[in-house]
Amino acid sequence: MAQLAKVPEFDLPHVPWTLCAWLMATGSDVVAGDSLCEISAGDISVEAVAPCSGVFHRACLELDTVLEVGDVVGEIRSARKR
Repeated sequence: MAQLAKVPEFDLPHVPWTLCAWLMATGSDVVAGDSLCEISAGDISVEAVAPCSGVFHRACLELDTVLEVGDVVGEIRSARKR
């Protein structure tokens, strides 16, 4: 089953955030807390992180997308069986 990585809530209401860089490639193994992408607003940059361990299955948004809290940025599926 897939888990969704979402834009976290920030203490900066009414500030537009933009997806500025992908830090994880599709198909990469991830551990909960790994950085998936960089989000910025002006001089402030933060990273959206993996909510669980598994495989980064797909990026759901393109670079330069203006984001809102709760937007899905990526999908993580269960780790590959070895």
